[in-house]
Amino acid sequence: MKKIILLTVILGAFIINGCNGSSSQPNFKNMAEIEKLSKEEFAEETAALNNHVMKEMDKLLDKHAKIDAKFEDEITKLHNSSVKQMIEYGKVLDKKDAETRSEYVVESLMAMWGNADEMEGEAFEAKFDKRIPELEAYSSKNLERIFDDLFALMDFLDFEDAKETHPVTAKEFGIQ
Repeated sequence: MKKIILLTVILGAFIINGCNGSSSQPNFKNMAEIEKLSKEEFAEETAALNNHVMKEMDKLLDKHAKIDAKFEDEITKLHNSSVKQMIEYGKVLDKKDAETRSEYVVESLMAMWGNADEMEGEAFEAKFDKRIPELEAYSSKNLERIFDDLFALMDFLDFEDAKETHPVTAKEFGIQ
């Protein structure tokens, strides 16, 4: 029950947090760079990555008048790079004790929520909702999974959550 509530909060945060943040592509960081971050810096960066993903999803919906294979290819590239980066942050957390991991995840979620007043999440949510019939008509289980993963990108900070809520992607990216 606790994980369901957390997942609901995370999904709501992603929708609400929508399009906030820098428009520039975040730099891919490796574990050594991430390990040097303070908890606050870690939270800021994971929230920025999430914000970047939401903005890019928004741009892709604007760019593609039709949900088709081209759209799926582009969102797959966004998915792969974003999940891979969030997993790097998760690898750093995986080395920490459970209490510290939890503190870092909560701090990251709070960083997302901290930006809630400045975002355009409602516009993105309306745009996405309007395209749902088209997404359903395209009928791609892969695309459905990609959206599920991107809307809950922070789940990849906690490998146990990732394995439970995103088993296909967790396996695909080597989370055992």
